[in-house]
Amino acid sequence: MTGGESFRKRAGGRLFCEGVPLQAVAKRYGTPCWVVSAGAIRSAIRAVHSAFAEFDPLVCYAMKANFSLGVVRIATAEGCGVEVVSGGELYRAAVAGVPAGKTVFSGVGKTDAEIGDALRRGVLMFNVESLPELRAGSESAPRSRSGSIRTSMRTPTGT
Repeated sequence: MTGGESFRKRAGGRLFCEGVPLQAVAKRYGTPCWVVSAGAIRSAIRAVHSAFAEFDPLVCYAMKANFSLGVVRIATAEGCGVEVVSGGELYRAAVAGVPAGKTVFSGVGKTDAEIGDALRRGVLMFNVESLPELRAGSESAPRSRSGSIRTSMRTPTGT
């Protein structure tokens, strides 16, 4: 199911999402109202998993795109991890039931407290954006469960 298949006009010009009349949703919840198609999300995730199946990757949903707990839970149920960029997103990922071992912490400006919290939670990896972040992680690592920190460094080609 694609996004275009999820939303359809039916007789009388009424709009439906996955068989649910959106007019009824608007009456119940008011407008503006944000509606997503769980089927379209699942379909997109399954297409990515299928395209890269031979590599068995951990596909991560970027919470900055939409941190709705419902959307995150759908992605997690489809086997995705998450990418977070703040302590708040890390907390929301935990509330949504995302295993820490399927969480990647990216983003600039991570605080020492956020790095320490992420290490204590056991996140899978950090995308370190600066030497100060790397130092903060290495100083916090001995207090974490594993005593180590995994990092992913981006290096410009030709260096």
